Amino acid sequence: MSALLLNLDFAECPPKKSLEGNAKHRNFVKRQQFLEQRGFLNKKNQCPSKPCPIVDYRTRWSGIRKHHMLKATPFKTAWSQILKILSGKVVVGHANHNDFKAPQYFHPKPLTRDTSQIPLLNRKASCPENATMSLKTLTKKLLGWDIQAGKSGHSSVEDAQATMELYKLVEVEWEHHLAQNLQKN
Repeated sequence: MSALLLNLDFAECPPKKSLEGNAKHRNFVKRQQFLEQRGFLNKKNQCPSKPCPIVDYRTRWSGIRKHHMLKATPFKTAWSQILKILSGKVVVGHANHNDFKAPQYFHPKPLTRDTSQIPLLNRKASCPENATMSLKTLTKKLLGWDIQAGKSGHSSVEDAQATMELYKLVEVEWEHHLAQNLQKN
């Protein structure tokens, strides 16, 4: 089987049923107002059609700096290309739901492999099977790699490589398990 490893980072969307007094909601509203004031979002919480300046690259988490964005592909163009690539492909990632929340994309479950939701990986790492373990923890325990460390921020390439290596550790067993469950249903 061939798999596509995709690593995306998007801003968080507000919870649909958030309460006015909820701290998470207040933080989102502040962030949303900040983004609207600077032209990142229009009043319908959509990316504007014209380019706008980036005021915070969140380098500590994203690893992205100004020079990375100088000749970046516009979001609409990039997302259109990403959707073409994803169509009909198995997508391997870690906590995929987070990556697809902001663009409101839902990849077909039978074609999604989420390494944060594999009891086999947790068992191999001596972690509770029903727990959601971080990519950093699983990578350290199973591969012996230190990722997401240092001052340069997360490396999406490093995260993607770690995710694929974790997937490969259990690929045969996991795919066999998925095939058995598919036959039962």
